[in-house]
Amino acid sequence: AVGGVARLGWGRPLVRRVAGFFRGLAAAGTRRAPDADLSVEALLSRIVDCSRSMVVLGEHAKSLLAPSHLARRDFDVVPLYVRGTGTPAAAEKARLRRRYGIPAGAFVVTTTGFQAPVKRTEDIVRASLGLLDSGNAPAFVQVLGEISDPGFRRRLESAARKRADAVYLSDGFVEGGELRDRLLLSDAAVYLRAWSTGGPSAGLNDALGAGLPCVVTGALGFSEYPDSAVLKIGDEGLTEALLALYHDPAARAAYAAGAERFAAANSPEAVAARLGGILERASAARKEERTAVLS
Repeated sequence: AVGGVARLGWGRPLVRRVAGFFRGLAAAGTRRAPDADLSVEALLSRIVDCSRSMVVLGEHAKSLLAPSHLARRDFDVVPLYVRGTGTPAAAEKARLRRRYGIPAGAFVVTTTGFQAPVKRTEDIVRASLGLLDSGNAPAFVQVLGEISDPGFRRRLESAARKRADAVYLSDGFVEGGELRDRLLLSDAAVYLRAWSTGGPSAGLNDALGAGLPCVVTGALGFSEYPDSAVLKIGDEGLTEALLALYHDPAARAAYAAGAERFAAANSPEAVAARLGGILERASAARKEERTAVLS
């Protein structure tokens, strides 16, 4: 959320105040050298000890914190901001597909971000290619993100080998203009989780910001997303969900509209305003404490 503030021209004075505020919080705790053997729980405990209040990205992330931590500090929940780009016109989508060599009539399914087994990327590739078999849909799948484990990449390549002409596996993170382009030329996006990784997904938020219908695991942090913006599924049924979207343009349009509303409600400006309010309250409480001590 602080990153969202930093992107705003009017937010620069607030960013300086934020930086000073957190420097003050750090000074309230004991400064110690990093400990490579420090457990996650011990590290979190130390962070809480050095903080006057905490900001958490989403209710699910907050639910993972031990009650003992929640009882020690005020915890405010804010959403992860969404960079809205809007749904492209048909002519723009066609131009982008020509640029990246993707068939004009393909139903393009995309997933983004760091790729690992927890993201169930193999299932996304297989289910997307399953459209070719079960529904005779002209599918094309894009996996846009870092695949750092060579063994996992080989598994993805094996899953894609059946129809290599219908799969694009990036060689690393795709950022900037290309990421935007490849999202805008897509018809749907998929984000799955095998277990919890904590908070919301920046990749999913980017896809929603591009007005894409998104299919997600209907649990964990994704359960917080509105049903009007994402199609939630269980551990099975991804091919069927994608096939339903392929055959129902009205449903795709409805999810796209829901995605745009979600992006507007969680724009960088909106999230920065919420974060600014939290910091204002924390700063005011700290001033009251100082005044009480002096009096």
